[in-house]
Amino acid sequence: MFWKFDLHTSSHLDTLLEREDLSLPELLDEEDVLQECKVVNRKLLDFLLQPPHLQAMVAWVTQEPPDSGEERLRYKYPSVACEILTSDVPQINDALGADESLLNRLYGFLQSTGSLNPLLASFFSKVMGILINRKTDQLVSFLRKKDDFVDLLLQHIGTSAIMDLLLRLLTCVERPQLRQDVVNWLNEEKIVQRLIEQIHPSKDENQHSNASQSLCDIIRLSREQMIQVQDSPVPTDAPTSPRVSGEEELHTGPPAPQGPLSVPQGLPTQSLASPPARDALQLRSQDPTPPSAPQEATEGSKVTEPSAPCQALVSIGDLQATFHGIRSAPSSSDSATRDPSTSVPASGAHQPPQTTEGEKSPEPLGLPQSQSAQALTPPPIPNGSAPEGPASPGSQ
Repeated sequence: MFWKFDLHTSSHLDTLLEREDLSLPELLDEEDVLQECKVVNRKLLDFLLQPPHLQAMVAWVTQEPPDSGEERLRYKYPSVACEILTSDVPQINDALGADESLLNRLYGFLQSTGSLNPLLASFFSKVMGILINRKTDQLVSFLRKKDDFVDLLLQHIGTSAIMDLLLRLLTCVERPQLRQDVVNWLNEEKIVQRLIEQIHPSKDENQHSNASQSLCDIIRLSREQMIQVQDSPVPTDAPTSPRVSGEEELHTGPPAPQGPLSVPQGLPTQSLASPPARDALQLRSQDPTPPSAPQEATEGSKVTEPSAPCQALVSIGDLQATFHGIRSAPSSSDSATRDPSTSVPASGAHQPPQTTEGEKSPEPLGLPQSQSAQALTPPPIPNGSAPEGPASPGSQ
């Protein structure tokens, strides 16, 4: 049912632009003129880009209106003309940047004697800002031909819009090389030194305030640029930093294999006899799940007194087996004639106690047989010495 209605609304400007006697003020009185300009209405742009109409709009944003003029002539037409000139339409930007007579009309605003109109100064700064951003080459080359440009800027620095124009020159230039050329040009004109001269008791407070604000913004922009240069990525072909002296001395073992859980090379290895390793062994013995393989305690480790039978690092049954193994332990000559094919313990390592034939290791108290078989072996006990603590029943 929606196709029964014609929702297409023809703009009133299309019918208005067909008139041959249409004037620019009459066109600017229309409410949708700015909207049609931004959507690039071809008929509207052809009318606005005529040289007399462009010159009239530039004159509205740069020339002081008569005091006895109408309200529309003093406020509405300059405001609408400024919005059209700064609507960022490529055709309008090209027309302004390519016509040097229009640029001279804009530049004539700075050559006004006395104080500037703040409203017109804001229109002028806005139009110059869009040209700096879109037509940088044409405008910068035009301004550099003017020998009194920096002098006029400093003369009217008490107007906030002129201060904004100076900052636009430093920030709105996109290409780095052209931005550097602008900075070098202003530096040759000694813009910083001349801004400092504006902070003088003979100047008014507006010049003091805007000159100091301009100096602060210049310093801020310079620091931001320095930080950006420092944070730039380092080239990939840069040499790597040398290793820290003495790093190789910290490594006390063979290089560890690199893997998902391996220790990185260059870090100091840690033996099982260190205090963290003993704590790890004690915590592992308290885990209710049995370990996958028996662990051997190194020399110098000390067995702590268990608070409960199930938490003992060495069970009582293992102590009984140790005492029986000491009595029936083979001599050193027997161990020397042992078959080399059997598992011979490394030098310095502890040999688990052996039991004689026919002698059965007693069942550990407080632990099942499956857990006692997987308990950790006790530390080596010298021959002929008795362990500290209460004697077990099996040793009596």
